[in-house]
Amino acid sequence: MRMTTLSSPMVMLQADSAPIARARADRTLLWLCISVALLSRLAFIAVPFWSDAGIYIYMGKVVATGGHLYQDFFETKFPGVGLITAPLWMLFGSWWPGYVLTQTALAFTSAWMLGRTVSRHVNEDAGRATLLFAIVFLNFGPGVFTGFQLETVQIFFATIAGCLAIRWLSTREWLLPLVIGLSAAMAGVIKPTAMASLGALGLTVLVTARREALKPLLYAALATAVPIALVFAWTVHANLLGEMPELLRQISLYGNQTTLLPEDLVKVAVVATIIGFPMLMRWRCRTESFTAARRTTTALGTGEAPGGILLFSIAWLLLECTGILAQRRMYMYYFLVLAPPCAILFGLIPRPARTKNLAWALGPILISMICFSAPLLRKFSHGFERAALTEYLTAHTNPADPIFVDWMPRILLESDLQPGARYPHLWYFGNHDLAPLDYTRTLLNDFDQRRPVYVVLPARLDAYIADELDEPFIRTRPVRAKNVVIAWKRINRYLDEHYKPETTVGMWQLYRRHAEQ
Repeated sequence: MRMTTLSSPMVMLQADSAPIARARADRTLLWLCISVALLSRLAFIAVPFWSDAGIYIYMGKVVATGGHLYQDFFETKFPGVGLITAPLWMLFGSWWPGYVLTQTALAFTSAWMLGRTVSRHVNEDAGRATLLFAIVFLNFGPGVFTGFQLETVQIFFATIAGCLAIRWLSTREWLLPLVIGLSAAMAGVIKPTAMASLGALGLTVLVTARREALKPLLYAALATAVPIALVFAWTVHANLLGEMPELLRQISLYGNQTTLLPEDLVKVAVVATIIGFPMLMRWRCRTESFTAARRTTTALGTGEAPGGILLFSIAWLLLECTGILAQRRMYMYYFLVLAPPCAILFGLIPRPARTKNLAWALGPILISMICFSAPLLRKFSHGFERAALTEYLTAHTNPADPIFVDWMPRILLESDLQPGARYPHLWYFGNHDLAPLDYTRTLLNDFDQRRPVYVVLPARLDAYIADELDEPFIRTRPVRAKNVVIAWKRINRYLDEHYKPETTVGMWQLYRRHAEQ
């Protein structure tokens, strides 16, 4: 009896301390995910305006400064991209950290919305798992790719639509389809495939609310038309309507002449593994009791709302996958849009959201994010400095002089120099079989009209061309490869006639136009 009396307080103390220890572990995992996600995002400050980021921001600059898209500056994106990025240019100008911080805020807000929505309309356990998954995968470095990527912006608007769709499935509030339509359309003006969340809602409504389906779908469709109509009206006002046939032609040729390659299947397998591993680890969680697991499973399967949430999430995921396939090439950042529906599905797995289990599920992904960000962090001290090429060009030109650099948006954004051709890079040569000849013809015509003071190309041009010819989407298309060689011969001939080599800066060879020309 004495032993029992003495041991009882000890048992009670251990029972009281268990929830405290679990709460501490929960907070530790949450802050670990947040810290690694912030590290992954903010590391991109070290690579200002790199790759696609500079292109999209410069599109915003063209719109904000009254330029003419597709003639002053060309990119195979619809006018909505310039309209979305123009306010950011007006706010931040060439201050690169502002764009990185904006994308970071959008990603974390999207994660919070997903976690909050699942907590309210399923249960807190599912919401916590959704939040952690979203924080990690919405900021997954290899998928983010640059400090400013369109996918993060479209995910923000698509997540608003998706979260409100889940709320509508629970509440049937008549006003929600209007906001859902507006949000989905805001994502759609960036990329039409970004309206997958709206399509998923439509399919779910038809299945779960057959008699009530017409009214919400009609409201959503009417709201969707508003942003699209505004973008169309601006396109007419900005005199861009005449550019649309050629833009659509280039996009169509790109799609029709981009075939699925073995390398693409490898990407799909890699992405499936990265996403599937956390799902598998959470599913394999050993429940404390069969009752707990059963209670969680029952919560997902009873009532109109939870069942609709599961159907909606699966439909959203499948439509996003279809959109990725429709864009061809399947660059890694295309797959970032899978994060929101996958986060919801991760939360809906009928297992308790144990900290230990979630750590095993997300730990390898967190480690890979740190490894990806480490090389960027080593460059971090140079993140706010202008490029050496920018310094040289501004020192040897007058303000507003035209220049052309293969991948020149960073130079243009860091200086007052103007584009010497409408194309920001020559990567377009790989878009379709006739692209090298089409783009070179326009490029050289722009050189004749704008007379760029400098043309800047890779110093080891032969090696650069050889690498380009080895790209899968060129190597597997003999006509395209032949035309790439012809295009570079024409560019070299033009340089021989109108330019002379002046110097090299880093990896770049600078050619200056003859004074008499």
